[in-house]
Amino acid sequence: MRKEPLIQQLAEKTSPQSNECRECISLSCPFRVANHGKVLRLIVGNDQAPSQINTHAILKAVMRARVWREQLISGKAHGIGHLASLNHFHVAYVRRILPFARLGPAAFEAILNGQIASDLSLDSLLGRIPMAWKEQAAIIGRA
Repeated sequence: MRKEPLIQQLAEKTSPQSNECRECISLSCPFRVANHGKVLRLIVGNDQAPSQINTHAILKAVMRARVWREQLISGKAHGIGHLASLNHFHVAYVRRILPFARLGPAAFEAILNGQIASDLSLDSLLGRIPMAWKEQAAIIGRA
């Protein structure tokens, strides 16, 4: 990008255009691409640590799912539909989040300690939580 036209544009001044490139400015920004199923996410910056927002969303899903599991086991809820209405959520949402109740202790601890893959998000985990705790470690852990 040419320096003089940029300065003039930012200062809202107009002057005759010159094709001569006396001094050029080059801008760069580190980024990486994270694929989350059907969503392609552009992550800007050098920070490779998992996003605090993603970690919070996953923990929230785990806690909700565990409360819902207890409601089902105790008989307070009599099925998915009743569980959804009892907690003021749509049935589809409850079905997507309920598998988080089966996360093992090691996976849960890894999420709490931030020892998870940098591109891990709630959306990327939906429908991918296996029953076996050892298999969960491969999905949750750092790549």
